[in-house]
Amino acid sequence: MSRLAQRDKLIEKLRREHLKLDTKVSLLEGQKFLTAAEVAEVKRLKKLKLEEQGGLCPICSMKLPESYNVLDRLQAVDGYTPENTRLICNECDKKVQRERRYA
Repeated sequence: MSRLAQRDKLIEKLRREHLKLDTKVSLLEGQKFLTAAEVAEVKRLKKLKLEEQGGLCPICSMKLPESYNVLDRLQAVDGYTPENTRLICNECDKKVQRERRYA
């Protein structure tokens, strides 16, 4: 293979890798990562909501499992507050996300 052909092959490989990386960066740019304090607040709210809701999902009325529950914000812009959240099961969260056209 000539040096020119090798160079072209390398350039094409770099372009593909750049495109992959660019796609990953674009996906991450839209995400907000929680601080340690926010993570602690979410955990506290999950416990509070579990007690308030009597251990039941407010959508399907099924018993919430021990893990993989979702603290759903009714209005995302209003943040994680007791008034703006509910603890729902993973299956109901999937339905809610589809209805809101997030998933």
